[in-house]
Amino acid sequence: MKRNITRKSKQLLQLEVLLARLSSNYPKYYKIKEQHARELAGYLGESSLYYHFNFLEITDGYHLTSIRIRGKQFYFQIDHLILTQCVCFIIEVKHRKGLVKCSERGQYIQEYNGQQKVFEDPYLQALIQKKQLEYLLAIHNFPLLPIHPIVVFSHDQSLLDTSIQTPNVVTLQQFADYLNETYRSYKQVFINKHTLKSLNQLLIESNTQLTTNLQERYLIKKTDLKLGVLCQSCKQNILMRCLVGNWECPRCLTKDKLAHKDALRHFAVLYKPTIMNHEAKWWLKLDSANTSYRLLKQTAKSYTGKNKGRIYDLSNLIT
Repeated sequence: MKRNITRKSKQLLQLEVLLARLSSNYPKYYKIKEQHARELAGYLGESSLYYHFNFLEITDGYHLTSIRIRGKQFYFQIDHLILTQCVCFIIEVKHRKGLVKCSERGQYIQEYNGQQKVFEDPYLQALIQKKQLEYLLAIHNFPLLPIHPIVVFSHDQSLLDTSIQTPNVVTLQQFADYLNETYRSYKQVFINKHTLKSLNQLLIESNTQLTTNLQERYLIKKTDLKLGVLCQSCKQNILMRCLVGNWECPRCLTKDKLAHKDALRHFAVLYKPTIMNHEAKWWLKLDSANTSYRLLKQTAKSYTGKNKGRIYDLSNLIT
């Protein structure tokens, strides 16, 4: 089975940079931290399945991750999608620890550390994704494959209560066995290999990553952000000093010749994947344009233009 790897979304990368470069006294800092926690939980949940994919019996098919596609009226997102000639699996992942149970009214409840949190029924979410995917297959004249939704609670401390009666809702440890057993029950071929490949390609081309201007949402100005090269060793977001051919943290005295690469990655994630010398001098908080020029020559993938109009490509730092 041809697999894709789950990568951090652009939004998650931006949240990481904002938390590193904003003061904890910033008015919306903890709102940003809460959003980061949600996004990170989603990423960790999706990533946690990869080991278990090794035990699947599906050898001929396609595996797509974190796809976001325009449906009938709105975009829908699928954590993991497995395409085969006999069945399509939609896998909705929830990374929640503690006891998870379902009320008589169909509400899902997480209990952990003496606290309760109510959240949306993930199986209903997966059924909505199923309807959207069926619509997509129909308008593009693909055979209507059976679509089987599965919900996986991926945290190793997830405990599913007996009140959850839906067999499609499983823990991470149950996932591979459940999917293999279900896959074996679908014996009829609905789509040939060539058409399945075309469907996979359509979904890849239709995938549209969510883009949100987080700086606008959280009213962040450039002056709110900490400039310079941050120390990665002491985890205190201390600005490093630029020495001759090196960077040094004034607190833990760590030296790192390549510390500027992470700072330039922050710029590429927050603003754009290209940079000019005067922008690098400002962002790295350098006194000398010659120093920023030298660092960009070392770090950038390529450049276009000449002299002060030269533009450096930093896309290699974020892929």
